[in-house]
Amino acid sequence: MVGQSGARLFDASAGDGLAPVVTVVTICRDAATTIEATMLSVLGQTYGDLEYIIVDGASIDSTVEIVERISTAFPDRIVTVVSEPDQGISDAMNKGVERSEGDLVVHLHAGDRFTGTDVIEKVVDSYRRIGWRWAVATSIAVDVALHRQYFWEDAPKLLGSLVWLTVAPLASTRPEVGPARTPP
Repeated sequence: MVGQSGARLFDASAGDGLAPVVTVVTICRDAATTIEATMLSVLGQTYGDLEYIIVDGASIDSTVEIVERISTAFPDRIVTVVSEPDQGISDAMNKGVERSEGDLVVHLHAGDRFTGTDVIEKVVDSYRRIGWRWAVATSIAVDVALHRQYFWEDAPKLLGSLVWLTVAPLASTRPEVGPARTPP
């Protein structure tokens, strides 16, 4: 399947054996104390066809320097960094999606981490099995000592073409992604 830009779009129903490209988007601003753990969580994924986009809202701390240092430590990964003023969280998320080349887009914000190195593999596997267009997942809030303070889990449910999963914070298929909106 080919998108408007001419890029190949993965079709879960095609059974062509192609692996979908997954884009992870992280948005941040002045995240020097949290961005490293988030980046290592993404770049340490075992899934190979991964693109990573970091949208920084013109940080004035050392966030950009940390991002550049970590990015160079993973030369086999595609990492795109955008650092410029934005109009808030929704604008930053939209910038990441607009720059993405992936068939699936996953949002993981600065300070958040995947719970294991195979999370993206699980996302892709669930997409191949179910063919969902939009998914959300488990949230685990921890304190500074990493003790669980809050846990939210919704059992996987299929609602038409939507499914709620327990494997990634937020994922969607690229053709279905529309601009995020800030509530009034």
